[in-house]
Amino acid sequence: MMSDLEYVDPEGLRLIVLYHPNDDFRRTVELELLRRYVEKGDLELLALLVNEPLTTTDGLTDGLIRILSETPVEEFRSQPGFLTGLLEDNRLLNRARDLIKTILNRISEQLDTGIENKSESTLFEIAVDGTKPESLRIAAGVSIVKKKSGAKKTDDLLRMSKNLGLHPQVRQDAEEELIKLKTEEIRGYVEKGDYHSVIRMYQDKGMPPVVTEEAYSHIKTAVDRKVDGLVKNGEYSKILDMKLDGELIEMGIQISEDSVKDATLVAVGFAEANGRYYTVIDISKDERLGPELRVVVKGKIPAAARRALESKSINHDLENKMRMVGREEIPPEIREQTRIVLVRKAQEYATEWMKIKPSPRRDLEAYLQNARRCAKLAT
Repeated sequence: MMSDLEYVDPEGLRLIVLYHPNDDFRRTVELELLRRYVEKGDLELLALLVNEPLTTTDGLTDGLIRILSETPVEEFRSQPGFLTGLLEDNRLLNRARDLIKTILNRISEQLDTGIENKSESTLFEIAVDGTKPESLRIAAGVSIVKKKSGAKKTDDLLRMSKNLGLHPQVRQDAEEELIKLKTEEIRGYVEKGDYHSVIRMYQDKGMPPVVTEEAYSHIKTAVDRKVDGLVKNGEYSKILDMKLDGELIEMGIQISEDSVKDATLVAVGFAEANGRYYTVIDISKDERLGPELRVVVKGKIPAAARRALESKSINHDLENKMRMVGREEIPPEIREQTRIVLVRKAQEYATEWMKIKPSPRRDLEAYLQNARRCAKLAT
């Protein structure tokens, strides 16, 4: 059978591949046609493979690798578009694609040994000059893309991706680098819980759809990360503000009541541990919180006040003690204990005043004033 095929010209073989009903015979003919392409080693003939309806993946890949490997890179300079076209052929295996990319890179390197050192303005002039060789325009454009990507100039990459004066390959490279950088940017926003920036990215209609879709898929994650941070720090008021955020409401993202409760209890815990009873009182009166939660917070006031009374770091805070006596939210027994402390303080101030002899008059007056205030509040 193969000996008969030797007398059939390539066009006849192609017709057999297209129309013969026997799959096994068609495959045999495909291999014969591919063998002729490989043996010929002619770039123009090889270019036909881009549109050839061959289905022999392994044979096609092996033949391409052989021809591409044996052909000097210089011969490809005049037709890089042919090589980029081959990259789009989904029948090729990765090893053939990698070889083609390597050849394209070598073409770019050999076109102009000093191209990487040229200014961006010069490179841009080359990249958009339709009279320049296609390979040189691609090399110049790719060089700009690399520089813009390294400097993270996403706005410039976006403009390049839409500039019809640039070669399609350059526009594609610019868009790919833009997508990569913007994806990294989105992840950074998510990590910080900056959901506003993620939403801005989603709403930016100038961005490639891949970027806006990536942003949209991470909005809820960014919101959750923000809420987690606020809960950890007890910033319940900011979580309440998020519940009223128009953008989140419009997007159907709800902030759970549990997060408000958790953040509130953390804030109360901080205040209680530090004897800031006045903070606990203020939270218990915050009408933005549910009535049940306010009752729970109110129940923490005595412990916070007792902490303020017993803590050594706060025991010397006279102003704090004076405020405690007048706060009706504090249980009477704790206020009574505070009065006892103030009496002791008044005695201490009076004793200290008696010891002072050469001190300036303002110091004497300060001691007397504090002694009088303590005595007055204690009665």
